[in-house]
Amino acid sequence: IANRPAHQVDLVVDDVAGTISLRGIVEESRFHFQKLRLHTAYTTRFGASRIDWHDEVENFGGSIAKMQMLYHTNIGQPQLDAGSRLLVPLDWVAPGNSDTVAMGTANWDLYTAPDASFRQQVYQLGLRSNERKESMVLLKNAAGSSGVQLSFNVEQLPCFALWRNLVAAADGYVTGLEPGTSLPNPRTVEERRGRIVCLQPGEKWQADLALDWHNEPSAVARAEQSIAELQGSHQPVVHTDIVD
Repeated sequence: IANRPAHQVDLVVDDVAGTISLRGIVEESRFHFQKLRLHTAYTTRFGASRIDWHDEVENFGGSIAKMQMLYHTNIGQPQLDAGSRLLVPLDWVAPGNSDTVAMGTANWDLYTAPDASFRQQVYQLGLRSNERKESMVLLKNAAGSSGVQLSFNVEQLPCFALWRNLVAAADGYVTGLEPGTSLPNPRTVEERRGRIVCLQPGEKWQADLALDWHNEPSAVARAEQSIAELQGSHQPVVHTDIVD
């Protein structure tokens, strides 16, 4: 569905509420196959450095439809630099593929300078949350003066993958922060592991996420404190091999 154009797009500016909202509808359907409709709304406030978005997927067909959703949120330079660190309320972490197993799990959360010979890495993470199932991750730069926070609900998006592609800048020095309904494995693998969403006719799935850019050290520190509170005294498990 990420490669299909929206057939309806509206931009709404509310001077009273001080908000700007971009809304669109994308459909994924074909004859004698499942029919899914995605409603997306991105909203920001005047002068804010935060974007909230709401997604709703509806099965508008007459039979059960299966779906996956993964938010491949790419962050690169100048936010990503040598010494950047990903902070998460971690339950467990594991390599996501055989190449990452070979490279190991040491410093999975610490970023190095661009390196043309770098081999991409994928990690799977289990995240802790509060009583409302809200969680968050923070990518901060080496100086701690800027950070990008991604917030979401782990009931809606129970899986989290981290993609690290620390190649030369010209080749795409970037990291992907990826909450999702499943992990970035082949669909057959995720279906076997029970991580496919099944929607009855007329049923809807929804998710709410927020992306904040913290451009002051004090804001970065507050986000770090929030993650520390979610972490509490829990000691995360570090796996050296792929886990189901």
